[in-house]
Amino acid sequence: MSELIEYLKANISEAAVSAVMRLFGAAIIIVVGFWLVKNIAAMFAKAKIFNKFDKSVANFVNNLASIVLKALIIFTAAAVLGVPTASIITLIGSFGLAIGLALQGSLSNLAGGVLIIFFKTIRIGDYIETADGKAGTVVNIGIIYTTIRTIGNNTVVIPNGSLSNQVVINYSNTTKRRLDMKFSVAYNSDVKLVKKILTEAAMEHPLVDKDEEIFVRLFSIEEGSLTFVLRAWCKSEDHWTIYFELNEIIKEAFDKNGIWIPFREMDVNIRNLDEARLKMGAGKSE
Repeated sequence: MSELIEYLKANISEAAVSAVMRLFGAAIIIVVGFWLVKNIAAMFAKAKIFNKFDKSVANFVNNLASIVLKALIIFTAAAVLGVPTASIITLIGSFGLAIGLALQGSLSNLAGGVLIIFFKTIRIGDYIETADGKAGTVVNIGIIYTTIRTIGNNTVVIPNGSLSNQVVINYSNTTKRRLDMKFSVAYNSDVKLVKKILTEAAMEHPLVDKDEEIFVRLFSIEEGSLTFVLRAWCKSEDHWTIYFELNEIIKEAFDKNGIWIPFREMDVNIRNLDEARLKMGAGKSE
């Protein structure tokens, strides 16, 4: 009986020591591995050869590589713990299938991110506007989401799948951008004078590109006004500065030259004046 007890003690001790060593080894692999991935990613991000790539591509590849390497580290740690490799692969396959079915939208976003990076439709730093009205500067293109910052300094997170499948206007693809402005004036306004005011305002603005045509025409005759269009060219980054400043300059010029900007009016016609007066008198007597 004593021999049996000694045998069990010896074997239990060996199994416990083996389990502790495996657990310790797996923990070391995960801690050191994650630390190495983090530092290697930071080293590559600062490397000169890595800086030659587009910032959007570099950021996307860096994130994707980090996820793949961390998955391999976890796989290695599981093997060290004694989990059979075939079982791990089967488990990963089953888990991947379940996750794929549950996260179809996320996989679509991942594919969208790859398409955005591959075709370079947008880059970090570009000012974009989506079909659903979201506009801002791209600050990050992640694996699943793209982040933009609006003019009001608000952060907007857009799924890559949605972004890659809708119309996106990229205002930063070219160095120049056309300024389109419309102004409505009263019917009795002098057309030539209005055109002169608009043309001079654009010509005198220092940020307007004078090498390009400044286009001013009567655009349409509306129900209660004449609408003029002003088109000029400028650097993309100067667009909104010129837009707001020209609005103020042209308003002041209209006031100085007696150009009236119409506003909505409503005429009320009373068909039976006598009946209306009787009703009003009855109301007062009550």
